[in-house]
Amino acid sequence: MFVFGSVDLETDEFQSLDLRFVPAGRIGYHAIATEKTQLDLNLGAAANREFYSTGLNRASAELLLGGDLVHKFTTTTSPRKAGLLSQYVRRRQLPRQL
Repeated sequence: MFVFGSVDLETDEFQSLDLRFVPAGRIGYHAIATEKTQLDLNLGAAANREFYSTGLNRASAELLLGGDLVHKFTTTTSPRKAGLLSQYVRRRQLPRQL
């Protein structure tokens, strides 16, 4: 079992985006953990807050489902395949803050 957390901070002057703040967290399970093969599965959530210089503020949430597979074919060859599926849960426009 493992946990993972992240925070993304973004800005974009061309979209008038002052700040996009996205904290996320996931919990995972080592489904297969042998010397040659590792399979990790994880589930989590993320929140998204956006603040624009136009006065628009938005919030949304996402559910995250992912996996990571690594298999060692030889001592020098270990391909990795990772995937992440995200689904918006809700999006709402927040009132302007003066």
